[in-house]
Amino acid sequence: MGKTRINKILMGIGLAAFLTVPTSVYASTEASQDSTNLQPPQVRALTPQETELITPENRMVSSQTTTPLAVSDPSGWQSRGKYGGSVYPYYDNKQAIPGGASVNWASAGGNFKVEFTDIIAGNSFTVQLMEYDPDNADDPVGNPVRIDSFNNILLAENISGFVDGSDNDAEFYVEVSNAYTQDYIYAEGFD
Repeated sequence: MGKTRINKILMGIGLAAFLTVPTSVYASTEASQDSTNLQPPQVRALTPQETELITPENRMVSSQTTTPLAVSDPSGWQSRGKYGGSVYPYYDNKQAIPGGASVNWASAGGNFKVEFTDIIAGNSFTVQLMEYDPDNADDPVGNPVRIDSFNNILLAENISGFVDGSDNDAEFYVEVSNAYTQDYIYAEGFD
């Protein structure tokens, strides 16, 4: 047999073995039953230019195993809806966006981002990402961040630990407060 043919056979065997290795936290029954091996969520504010390098593709990929074939959504970020709401100057006057118990952004896990628009120049406000749960108190996701017209994107990474319920989704909303000045803003969630 020629050297080229042997290399092709070995590459085919290697590729077949490569494709059978579980790369998702959901592919292993142990990982789906024990979420303690998941990284804690990281929440931060970014500029639109900084987020060009961040993608949702790793939402189904374990942090220990990253492969070229682990892309779960070749089209990138998917909008989960855009909602408007007011933000007020006091920290104790928190407003939920989207508002209401039945309106939330659904996420399958991995990374989640919220892009804020129509912010008055010079204004800034505090944002806390929250996970809605109808059966108990809502959970904060990471730490609150400060958003302004330049750093207008909240990015939450490693949020798979919040996926729950019969729909296997996490349901998110944001609490906005402590604005420099009262403002009406828009927030769009992306998974």
